[in-house]
Amino acid sequence: KPDPRGKLTLAEYLALDKNVKEQAEIRKAEKDGEYFLPATFARPGTRYAKDVLSVGAFVGDLDSGTVSRAELEKRLAGLQYIVYSTYSHQAAVPRWRFIVPYSEPCTEAQHKKVYAFFQQQFGGQLDARCETTNQIWYTPACPHDAVGQFEFFVGQDNLLDVNTVPEPTLTVQAKSPTAPRQPTGASIGELMGKSCRDGERTQHLLRLAG
Repeated sequence: KPDPRGKLTLAEYLALDKNVKEQAEIRKAEKDGEYFLPATFARPGTRYAKDVLSVGAFVGDLDSGTVSRAELEKRLAGLQYIVYSTYSHQAAVPRWRFIVPYSEPCTEAQHKKVYAFFQQQFGGQLDARCETTNQIWYTPACPHDAVGQFEFFVGQDNLLDVNTVPEPTLTVQAKSPTAPRQPTGASIGELMGKSCRDGERTQHLLRLAG
């Protein structure tokens, strides 16, 4: 069962622009609550990346809104996993978080190999933060009026042995969690005259090519 958090409805929450600082802060406060982190640390009470000793599971975040439940089950077939819809999930625009536990705790390097593998499996749609070993993830939650749209399902096959994960054959660009959105209806001239900050150029070039 999800934890109904926040005061806003799903529609009100989705209407907030994450690229506007004040609205982004409201979004964060709305879904703030319990979280988990599948790693062990050298020192208690901290979560610095340099203190990570081992990672116990891979957590995937799919926020593109284009991956169906059927596709998720196909990509994760044969594994033990937990999948639940995230805070901004809608039936027509699905957003997911999946947890794949490792058969044994693994190193940072092994975890990054698993990230590259799943990034390739999902065509570059994973949030780039999934590679991070000290990233926190919210437990199942949704706006108070969206409990009926919440989804949860599991796979009960094999724990993932990181030693069996093949090296990725292609380099896939990860989805940026902070990629800026272009205003609807912007002309090609306006787009070509845009001044990009560091980290925006590749995404902007792809938009221009499209």
